[in-house]
This record gives sequence, C-alpha cells and structure tokens, in this order.
Amino acid sequence: MQGWPLHFNIYELRLIYDIKVDPSGTVGIKMTLTAPNCPAALSLPIEVESKVGSIPGATDANVEVVWDPPWDPSRMSEAAKLGNSACSKPQPWHECLVTTTAAGSDA
Repeated sequence: MQGWPLHFNIYELRLIYDIKVDPSGTVGIKMTLTAPNCPAALSLPIEVESKVGSIPGATDANVEVVWDPPWDPSRMSEAAKLGNSACSKPQPWHECLVTTTAAGSDA
C-alpha cells in the first residue's frame, strides 16, 4: 500500500507500530497516520484491513489507529527520507506533501 501522496509504502513511512497474529490467524495491527487530519484517515485503515485480510492464512484483520507515540518525519526509513528531499526548504510535513504532489514528483 502506498502512503498518500508520496509513493512510499506505509511500512517505509513507519506508520505501522505493531503487528500481532494469534493462533487462529487473526491479525492485529496498530498503526498511525501522519496527522489526525490526514486525507487518508478514513480510507487507509480500511484498506490495510482488506489487504491484510486477503493474505493466505489470515482469518481476520483488525486495525487500530493510535496517536501515541505521535508520528513525525524522523520516523521514516532512510529510503523514504531521501525520497522526501523534493522539499527544498524546511516546512511542515503536510505542506511538504502538497508541495511534492503539486510538483509532480514520483519520489
């Protein structure tokens, strides 16, 4: 799954905080979003549940969105940080996303 709107998966963005699989095949995922007002706040957890639930052996998937610890760009993998260099000046993370998208970056 790609993190919006940059083309990094949610693992590289470090939005996944915890994954547990119980013996019955139920997958529990604790994840966060880049901000509470993230445009994907309603759709991303549902997409994660759907995709994880379709993995062979997974009998169910439950996603819990958590806000502690708060996410910030320092959590991203090195690959994601390098790809975020499209932002030429320091700015809030959400503005960086908008700037990168508006510039048509495939980063």
